[in-house]
Amino acid sequence: MALAREPEPSEGNPIIFFDSHPEEQAQSYLYSGLSWLGSQLHIAFTGQVPRPHLPGNLRVMWYTTDGNQGLKDYQLHEYAQVRENFDELLKMDEIRRVVIMGYPSENPYVVEPGGKKSQLAKRLDKKMQKIRDDRNEVKQNMDKDKAIFGADDADQRIDSEEEEEEIRELEAKKEGDGLLSGMHV
Repeated sequence: MALAREPEPSEGNPIIFFDSHPEEQAQSYLYSGLSWLGSQLHIAFTGQVPRPHLPGNLRVMWYTTDGNQGLKDYQLHEYAQVRENFDELLKMDEIRRVVIMGYPSENPYVVEPGGKKSQLAKRLDKKMQKIRDDRNEVKQNMDKDKAIFGADDADQRIDSEEEEEEIRELEAKKEGDGLLSGMHV
């Protein structure tokens, strides 16, 4: 009698968790084989190798009405943001289809009986909370250091320049980190 074990995150191939048009998924082994052959020929002729989907990541793929494809990878603990982006992409007129993919053993969207979150989702929520707590602790320590040691004019200028630079970077990231800023294929 074999003992059941929890599957490794990298076991198997990525699967589709959410699909706005599930009827477009491959329905047969023949189509799957032809699709694989077509992708190999595309690589051979264009030299464009698709980015691998690594364990520990969720991938959002979208297809536009004019035939383009884009994708963006997120870390697994950002699963709530991924779902929000899925819904936001569906609201855009130029987007025809949206897909969320990941590894089967890393599905954070599984809901246990009774509507409870899965163990993976609970662990990811704890990890995200730890990241937030660590950031707040660092910020508090920096504020304490400033209060203890003070800051002369030069330090204040440097701090304000660094803060302005961070703000510019965040704004640029916010503008460039939109839903359609992922890799376009």
